[in-house]
Amino acid sequence: KVYRDCINGQVGFDDPASVGVFDRDGNLLQDLRLPFVGSQPVTNPLNACFTSSSPVCVETTSYVTVVTLKPIVGGYRFVYQRCCRNKTINNIIDPVNTGATYDIILSEAAMLRSNNSPRFSENWPPIYICAGLPFNFNHSAIDSDGDSLVYSLCAPFQGGTFAQPLPQPPMSPPYDEVQFLTSGGYSLDNVLGGTTEPLRVNAKTGLMTAFPDNVGQYVVGVCVQEYDRKTKQLLSITRRDFQYNILRCDRTSAAFVSPSAQCDTLQVKFQNNSTKATNFKWFFDSPKNTLTSILRDPVFTFPDTGHYKVKLIAEPGTQCVDSTTTDIFLQKNSIQANVKTDALRCSTESILQVEDLSTDKVSGIVSRLWEVTLSTGQKLTDTGIKPTFRLPLGANGTVKLTIRTKNGCTQIIERTFNTQSATDPTSVIADTIKACIGTTLELNPNTPANSPWTFRWSPAGGLDNPNAINPKLLVSGNAAYMVTLTSANNACQFTKQVTILATPKVKAAFTASLACDGFTVNVINASTSASKYQWTVGNTSQPVFQSALTSPSFIFRDTGAFAIQLVATGYCTDTAKQTVRVTGKSLHSDFTTNYISCILGGSTIRFNDRSENLDTLGAKWLWTLGDGRTSTAHNPIFSFTQGTTTNVTLIVTAANGCKDTMSRSVLVAPIANVNYPDTVSICAGGSVTLNTSNSPAYVYQWSPTQGINNPQAVNPTFNPSQTTSYTVNISVSGQPTCQITDKVLALVQPAIGVQVSGDGTICGSQATLIASSRNPATYRWLNANGGLLGTGPKLIINISGE
Repeated sequence: KVYRDCINGQVGFDDPASVGVFDRDGNLLQDLRLPFVGSQPVTNPLNACFTSSSPVCVETTSYVTVVTLKPIVGGYRFVYQRCCRNKTINNIIDPVNTGATYDIILSEAAMLRSNNSPRFSENWPPIYICAGLPFNFNHSAIDSDGDSLVYSLCAPFQGGTFAQPLPQPPMSPPYDEVQFLTSGGYSLDNVLGGTTEPLRVNAKTGLMTAFPDNVGQYVVGVCVQEYDRKTKQLLSITRRDFQYNILRCDRTSAAFVSPSAQCDTLQVKFQNNSTKATNFKWFFDSPKNTLTSILRDPVFTFPDTGHYKVKLIAEPGTQCVDSTTTDIFLQKNSIQANVKTDALRCSTESILQVEDLSTDKVSGIVSRLWEVTLSTGQKLTDTGIKPTFRLPLGANGTVKLTIRTKNGCTQIIERTFNTQSATDPTSVIADTIKACIGTTLELNPNTPANSPWTFRWSPAGGLDNPNAINPKLLVSGNAAYMVTLTSANNACQFTKQVTILATPKVKAAFTASLACDGFTVNVINASTSASKYQWTVGNTSQPVFQSALTSPSFIFRDTGAFAIQLVATGYCTDTAKQTVRVTGKSLHSDFTTNYISCILGGSTIRFNDRSENLDTLGAKWLWTLGDGRTSTAHNPIFSFTQGTTTNVTLIVTAANGCKDTMSRSVLVAPIANVNYPDTVSICAGGSVTLNTSNSPAYVYQWSPTQGINNPQAVNPTFNPSQTTSYTVNISVSGQPTCQITDKVLALVQPAIGVQVSGDGTICGSQATLIASSRNPATYRWLNANGGLLGTGPKLIINISGE
């Protein structure tokens, strides 16, 4: 689809138009020649009420055909080219020699999935837009496959040349982009130039926005990238190349001028400032719309005071209608008139200083007129907020103020004055001030902050502001300051000396400690420069105790946390506070033990402090053992290698000096005696039971558990099938860390396997018996009564009878 400028375009539409079909390498595969079938004018979609004195003409035509293509690697590229662009274009270099290339890339992936290209939602962008007005155009597209679309501004391609304006077939890719006129400030980031708001397109929505400043013609390019909705693979890129004509536009605009507030009259005059409009309708009580007028500039009388919303409609009932509203407040006089007068008596003349203190909550004050009339008939005037009048000595008369506000309200207020009765302004300043060292002192607290006099204090050292009415001083010692008061225009002066008498600063401080009984709290007063004390225990409104003693003691009935406050008073006052905890319990020392490790006849023991009512902060410990060893650690560790028990004494001392002692006998050899044989012998298939005097009070655990009748027995029976080393873990019940180990080797002797030959019926006087065995052995021959017959493997027996 092709567009042309009917006014500035150089040639008509091509007949035929040549569309080249290229592969991914730029090889021309087909040259499609498409006939011209006629054109249509394009109308501007802007509001009909926008008018422009500059004509704009745009025509469009479409070239349509059907082409069947097989999928190939890399896809196809369709190209149409033309030269040249309008010479009136502002934003590119040499537009009359710059052609255009319009292309469509049909990717291989798009063909394989029979992809549909995106279609733009609205018609061609407006053929002209208005300079100086915000511009919005929906440049979005719709993809029937539901693929993802991404929008961006892009530079259009160059195409045909002045020498070859109608390439048939089109030239092969790649193609150069148009060159923006950088000397004019144009670029892809500022296609339309200007400074207010550059042309932008939203990447997600396709909404195009701008606030064009400059009139002219501009080339614009917009690209739409289509991504597969599932694989996110790029399927196509659609590049639209068009021209924006920016013109000066006019439209109907409703506007009028009226007072926002008006005083003491209900008649209001309206001035109509509407443009491009001749017919009007007024509503003076919108939205009720019962008070109306069709005059251009009405003068309307409202029925009462109050707030009204006035609405003007320009060109009502037409497509160009526009309206505007404003609020009007009709009121009665709301001025609160008030003035302040100060009469000053100097040595040769009098000063009258006045100030307007009037207010109006509805409308601001815009003018004021002061009129001072003396008893002699002389009159003086001024229009300031706070003017000063120089008068003869001892003058009297009246001062009148006329006030006018923005809404037209006026008010008059009048006062009398007499400078003869004016007082000395230094009379309220103290001659001597007594203050504590280290405190901040105000030198002149009794003079009003709005005094008409100017103040200068000297010396300036130590003062926060030597030109203040009431300067502040950090008192460090005795001092003297001279103050000079000067009236407006230096008409007269007064001076006075102020003496500072410094006294030591009171410092409240104390310590509080709980006595050993757990209920008595003793305080030690450490305050300085104080002569009087007030102690309060608990809530100051309902105290538990009160005292005026220097360092009292308080005996409590209940336990808990109690606040103690000391107010120390001298010339000045200071306060100190702290909280004391009443436990109600006396100190009680105690400790526990746990075995870290044990050996036979000894151990390593940790002694754990378990004293009651002891705050470990600042506490001390003294441990003494029966063997003379000592320690001051909180939880010491001792090792023992001899003895069965030892006596342990713990003395604890709290931070407040309270002490308590506790002694206890401690078992230091939990496992005193264990005696197992190193080795026991067992004939194969036999067993052996240990028979020791070891204590059954210990906990025994033998391993391995095979070949043993009871792994927890003190004297188990062993019957292993082979020689086995057994380990026993011996511990004290309830003390898993107190344990020792011992080993017993169960040596399994092999079977002898004895055999004897010569046994049987014997004929003769002698018989010979021979013994043998599978394993080495010694032999002893016994008769039936157990008597020894001989040793060794061979035995000869003399037979005397049967």
